[in-house]
Amino acid sequence: MLNEMRFGTLSDKLVARYRSLSREIYYDDGLGPTELFPRREDVDRSNHGRINRLTSEAHTFQAVDGGVIQDANQRDKLLGNFMAVPQLVLCQDAQAMLIKNLDETLVNGSMGRVLRFCDQAMYGTDPRGVRGRSRPSP
Repeated sequence: MLNEMRFGTLSDKLVARYRSLSREIYYDDGLGPTELFPRREDVDRSNHGRINRLTSEAHTFQAVDGGVIQDANQRDKLLGNFMAVPQLVLCQDAQAMLIKNLDETLVNGSMGRVLRFCDQAMYGTDPRGVRGRSRPSP
């Protein structure tokens, strides 16, 4: 099945088999299915559309990049190849996916939903911390 798909040589029988699997899927965790796209532009278009459908206030986060590369063109080319976007817009109830391993439980591909936002003064005041973690030292 996969080889026929990879090489674009799908038989009528296989196409019928794939179509027989088409159905609406409901998830009990409230998260929608992960969409996979071949191009960054497609990902950005999908993310933008999903954010625009939410009614909560948008919060914009600007990336802070660093490093030792002095050549601006080389640096911009390198940063352009990263999965992380230079500017991230999130809303309450937005679905999000990690693109980097943070620890053994928060790994690349983990899905979640934005529950709330807090300011610097509020950060770490919840006794539960963030997923059971205490506030990091400044």
